[in-house]
Amino acid sequence: MLASRSNSVRPRRTAFTLLETTISVVIIAVIAAACLPVVNGMADNALAAQRTRDAAEGAAFAMERAIRLIRDCPGGPTSTGITIATASQVQFSDGRGLRLDGTDLLLRDTAGAEAVLARDVTVFELTFVAGDGVTSTLATPAQTDRIGVRVAVNGFELRCAAFPRVRMVSP
Repeated sequence: MLASRSNSVRPRRTAFTLLETTISVVIIAVIAAACLPVVNGMADNALAAQRTRDAAEGAAFAMERAIRLIRDCPGGPTSTGITIATASQVQFSDGRGLRLDGTDLLLRDTAGAEAVLARDVTVFELTFVAGDGVTSTLATPAQTDRIGVRVAVNGFELRCAAFPRVRMVSP
């Protein structure tokens, strides 16, 4: 009786068959093919979000520095010290200023050295307005009461207006 029992017991299987392995590989390939467009889309969205953040930070930095420069305008008791005023450039009597050079927005210090505030600038626009809020003062920049600034970097645009706070410098 013992001999007949040992012959009828099947040995245990410890490995996959070739068919089971092939089906597993096909299922994993179908799942990967379904997930790949989702993963690629997420990567593209993350890259676009990073570019937007970089553009926003660059535009915000350039705008903040431009407004700070305009508010700290040199001059006398009756006029601002603006010596050059165009739609894309402003320069003050102490040598400081802003200008667009190609796609680089440049900040000039009193020594005449220029530093890049922002790269890939698509729009840099200055508007010089008199005290009535309407009249352009491009012809007489020393009479400017408000300067509007518009900066666009890689499609991200900021607008602001600043009132020059004329520094009183004793002679």
